[in-house]
Amino acid sequence: MMIRFKQYIAESLLTEKKGAAANADLIFQKMLDVLDHAHIDFDEDRIGFHIGRITKNSKIDLRCVIRNSASDSVRLGKDKNGGGLCIVVDTRKALPVRTEIDSFLAQDRERAQSIKSCIVNYLESHHGQLPEPSTKTKYEEEVETNTSQNFESRYEYAIKKIKEQMSEFKGVVEELESAYDTEDVGKKATIDAARKSLVKDYFGDDANEFKKIARGFMSKDERGENNGFANNLSKENKERLDNRLESFYDQHIKPLLSK
Repeated sequence: MMIRFKQYIAESLLTEKKGAAANADLIFQKMLDVLDHAHIDFDEDRIGFHIGRITKNSKIDLRCVIRNSASDSVRLGKDKNGGGLCIVVDTRKALPVRTEIDSFLAQDRERAQSIKSCIVNYLESHHGQLPEPSTKTKYEEEVETNTSQNFESRYEYAIKKIKEQMSEFKGVVEELESAYDTEDVGKKATIDAARKSLVKDYFGDDANEFKKIARGFMSKDERGENNGFANNLSKENKERLDNRLESFYDQHIKPLLSK
């Protein structure tokens, strides 16, 4: 329920124009809260960060730049480096040191209100009209990975691939066993070695190696490329997956290998 609520706050509310002002307050406060833990770019005459990325919501494609200027002003413009939308905060004074960025943005009431107005402008006129970002934050990837639907679908996909491995293994073993009816001791030893090698290739040497193979299937997309799915599982889902795979191994792999 907590994940769903966070997704609702992060996605649904931001699409409601009537709530733009309230959402701007939320975004502004969250931005201030995380500044100390976020990476910030410092150049000689400007400080910059991506508001959406540091607040772990890539759907907010908006940067903030603080720079030296001949006047004090705040406006919504274009970032000359990244090309995207950017809140440009001009100041005649020296740029704030890292530990004072939050107070610089928040303590001057006029500046704070201007920044929030820029966020409202972005939400009402630009958010949802721009292309979806090509990448998500690690937090968002973890939230998406750990939804019940995604976990179960990837688990079933992994089990499907393992069962295909089992079927293929049975066919290869049958071919090997058909050649086992021989008096040639050396040939029998070769067949035994081949079967042992097959077991390792298909299922690993033990339950732990089998679980690695299964997690590998969970983390492959339709093109066979690793998408890191298993690495983003929550502690709870990692334990759930571990227990399921051990149970599958006991029920299906051990009996298969004992034949």
